[in-house]
Formats: sequence, structure tokens, C-alpha cells
Amino acid sequence: MTVLNDSKRRSWLGEWIAVCCAVVGLQVTASVLPGTTPLWVSPTALFWIVVVAASLCVVSSAAVVVVAARGDLAEVGLLGAFAMAISALPLVHGITVPGIIYGPNDATMSSIFWALPVASLALLPLVAPRSAIGKATLRNWRSFVGIHLTASLGLATALLVHPSLLPFPKMSSPVAIGAAVASLSVCGLLSARQLRLAWISRSSCTRPSRW
Repeated sequence: MTVLNDSKRRSWLGEWIAVCCAVVGLQVTASVLPGTTPLWVSPTALFWIVVVAASLCVVSSAAVVVVAARGDLAEVGLLGAFAMAISALPLVHGITVPGIIYGPNDATMSSIFWALPVASLALLPLVAPRSAIGKATLRNWRSFVGIHLTASLGLATALLVHPSLLPFPKMSSPVAIGAAVASLSVCGLLSARQLRLAWISRSSCTRPSRW
């Protein structure tokens, strides 16, 4: 088996940093520069594109959770819960597009804004797996995933019933900045953890030796 050397580690680390910087840079640019927010002329097109795409993601996320439950795969289950929340709330965004089923409402934007913060809560046990809370959660991960799924799907349903339930803060407000920083930090820490696991296992950058 080939051992991952230091040069290869540095290469992977450089690529990881480049991708992270690109993602954060695009988010900041889209939030700050004028004229970077997409404008949909056809509400009908937006409705069908988002509803169909988000519905497929919800079904796929549910399949991941089922596979995790059958195989007792805690990490897969937590990632499935994350995917479910970040799919169900954007589905609300599509359903509540003004001019199709609903009129002007807050849920169209608030569902998108709160999707990542709510979904990121499912990843907290993976960010600190050795902590007392992390260990306890991973031991009882099915209950944790069940609670998170109930909360995220319940929130999605509540927004459909009461579209003004959650506010949509301005992008420059302390709430928006705090939620963005916290969510990106959780995702960044998890990404770094996955990179470290890849280094340890060498599964993504080695091949079996030929005899």
C-alpha cells in the first residue's frame, strides 16, 4: 500500500484551501456587490425548477437516513439529517414563490436564509466527536437525528402554514452575519475533519499494491 507523503498532503491541503476561499469569496461577492443577485422574470419557471430539484433532494436525503438507520452508520445519519434540512427548507422557498400559490410573503426568502443554520445543527456532534456531548450524541444518534428531522420538517411545514413566522434579516445585520459565520465555521470544521480522515485512511489517494 502506498503511503501518503508530505508533498501529497500539501497538495491536497492547498486544493482544500483554494476551494474554501473560492466558496467564501463568491458568497461575500454576491452579498456585497450590487447587481449580483439573480432576478427571475418568470415566477412559474422558478417555482417548477426549485420544487422539482428540492423534492428530489428530499427523497434522496430520506434514502440516506434509511440506509444509515439500517446499517447503524451514525455519521451517515447525521449527514442525511443535514441534507434533509438543507433540502426541505429550499423546497419551501420554491413552493412560496409569489404569484403561483402564495402572494407576497416572507417565507420565500426566510426559508433560504435559515436553511444552512438549521441544517448545520445536525453536524455539531461531528465537529466535536470527542467531547462529552459529542460522544453522548453519537451513542444515541438515531434519537438526535429524529429530533433534528422533526424540527427541520416541522419548521418547513410551519412556514407553509404561517409564511411570516420567521423574519428575513438584512444581509448586513448582526443576525445575518452571525448566522453566516457560525454556519460556515461548522461546515469548514467538518470539511477539515473529512480531509484529515482521508489522510489517515489514504482511501482517496492510494491504490492497492500489485503483487
